[in-house]
Amino acid sequence: DGQTAADKKKTQDRKRKRKVTFEDTTPSPKRPSCTVDPARNSPVFSRRLRDIMAKDQELTDEHISLAQEILKTQFPHIDGFQSPLLSQTDGFRPVKHEAIQIHHVPDRHHWVTSSSIGQRLAVYDSKFSGGPLGISLSRQLALIYRAMATDNEVGESDGKLLGHFDMSVDLPDVQQQTGARDCGVFAIAFAVHLALGDDIATLKFDQPRMRQHLLKCFRQKAMTGFPYSTKTKISARLSSRRRDTVIEVCRKCFLPEMTVDTLVCETCDQWFHPGCLEADALQQENTEWRCGYCL
Repeated sequence: DGQTAADKKKTQDRKRKRKVTFEDTTPSPKRPSCTVDPARNSPVFSRRLRDIMAKDQELTDEHISLAQEILKTQFPHIDGFQSPLLSQTDGFRPVKHEAIQIHHVPDRHHWVTSSSIGQRLAVYDSKFSGGPLGISLSRQLALIYRAMATDNEVGESDGKLLGHFDMSVDLPDVQQQTGARDCGVFAIAFAVHLALGDDIATLKFDQPRMRQHLLKCFRQKAMTGFPYSTKTKISARLSSRRRDTVIEVCRKCFLPEMTVDTLVCETCDQWFHPGCLEADALQQENTEWRCGYCL
């Protein structure tokens, strides 16, 4: 072919150095709605979640989890902020310090916020303020705030104290939302202002501006106070109009009564889940059953 050995070598060298590229025709995978940021170990706000907020739809557990992850980073001295999905498996851990938690109430398809700030257990509800807690929420509160259960004495009989092991829960009067889709937004706003040290019962939020503010917080990865409709707070008179309720819990497991039968001690009047007792404690010959604390 007329090429010298030197020319052939140069040609081979050029071929080895030449870059060959191929067009990648593999379709890109769908972007997950909520991924994990390795640097922050928290959910990343995705386009789908932004769309939900923009279209005025109900917030999901992904929104709530992201808000709580940011709050946990901003306020490391406050306990709680656990994943709301833990309610499905009774996986909540008991808190050791003052805490804030956003809960999903499945029987109402609803979000509420609880807090033990100031050593006072309270539930803040933007839709059913002062209403019954329900089984699911009562169980979540008992799991998280079990250290706040107390033995309340109600009398004495034959030298034995009578009482119930229970948890007292305040139900403050708070602003009630307009419409049915903003309970998640209000629950996050309550959590933010509790962390900031505000009295929720004296705040009146500007509801039309709340979603846009929350969207800004997610983008900045920092939760700030939500806007008020006016420069002043509503009358502090409302902060004194508090209602409360009591969650009675099992003396052994500190969980509330569910749908199972319970055993009530004839002496101290405290009740227990049968599954929480030893086998010999269930096999008493006397018809009047007494717990291990009274035998």
